[in-house]
Parts: sequence; C-alpha cells; structure tokens
Amino acid sequence: MHAILTKIMLHLDVSCSKLRHGFYDFIAISCVSLASKLSETDFSLTDFRGDGGFVFDAKTIERMEYAILGALKWRMRSITPFSFIPFFTSFFKLKDPLLRQALNSGAVEIIFKAQTNVKFLEFKPSIIAASALLSASNELFPSQFPCFHKEISSCLYVHKENMLKCYNWMEEMGKGSDGSMFDMVSSSMQHGSQCAGPAVFMFRK
Repeated sequence: MHAILTKIMLHLDVSCSKLRHGFYDFIAISCVSLASKLSETDFSLTDFRGDGGFVFDAKTIERMEYAILGALKWRMRSITPFSFIPFFTSFFKLKDPLLRQALNSGAVEIIFKAQTNVKFLEFKPSIIAASALLSASNELFPSQFPCFHKEISSCLYVHKENMLKCYNWMEEMGKGSDGSMFDMVSSSMQHGSQCAGPAVFMFRK
C-alpha cells in the first residue's frame, strides 16, 4: 500500500512534506475504496476515520478516486515484478530445484525491500525483476555472476542500461542489510542437497 500511495502522490505532484493534515489519510481511504470496488467487496466510509476523528464524505472520496484513476491512467491491475521472475529464472538454467528456489527467494526479498524506495518507481517491473535476480545471484553465487549477467543481458526485452542502473541501486540498498536473509536462504538451499561439499549447479549455455 505504501508503494502505491507513493506512486500516486508522485503522479499528483504531492510530497509527504507538503501534505496537509489528514490528506495522506484521504488518499489512503480513497485507494481502499477503489480496491473494494475492484474486488467487489463491501466498503463503508463510516468504518474509517482520519486523525482527529473526522469522517470523509462520499462525494469528496469519489472526486479523489477520479483523480487517482486519472493519475494511474485507469490502469488498476498493474503488472508487478513478481510476474517476470519465472521468465528470467529460465535464463539461469539451474539444474538443482533447491538452487532455483534459493535464487527466487532472494530476488523476492530484494523486490519487497525495493518497493518502499521511491527511486525504483522509474523502472519497469521487468527491469526490477531482472535486476533483483542478478543481485540475488551475486550474493548467493558470486563466481557464476558474470555468466548470469551475460545471459540475462542477451534478452531482447531487457534495456541493459536501465537494468545496470537498477542493479547498482539494489546493491547499494543491500549494503545496509545484515545479510540474515541470504544466510537463511543459503542454509535452506544446502540443507537436503544431494551434492557433497559446496553447492554445485549446471549452467547450460
């Protein structure tokens, strides 16, 4: 929800520092109202109150709904980076399912972290997915990273400069992480593996 609100405020040219008292709640409730209509779920404005106990009236909410729809160009069912993970994972040609699962889990975790950062909104979902997989592979399988990078870059649908820019930002974002997520992923990846010693996988060109 936070990422969606941030995207809407960017389209509406509204910053958090300039929001009037209660306006953020106003946008949030309008988003909830739109979501309820999309999912055909019952929604009552009386169930939501802003700071100070005030209630937003239906007409005001409806006007904000139209403003939000206009900012999003009426594209309510947005495609997310998660939709592209299986496609880009196929470029890695990982033989061991545990390794594939570890890579996907690492990429998903990176995407979740990135969605709260405003600067990632400039990238297409496909670029975010490809960059997240590269970032995860660099953490989990650093020796094979050049091969992974080459394979994904060979995809005709990938804008290489944007992917590199997004990847670099993800690497910067990861520097502040304690690495516990990757430790957990690596541990689960190696647990139950049929390989002796370090994790081994096949990379088919």
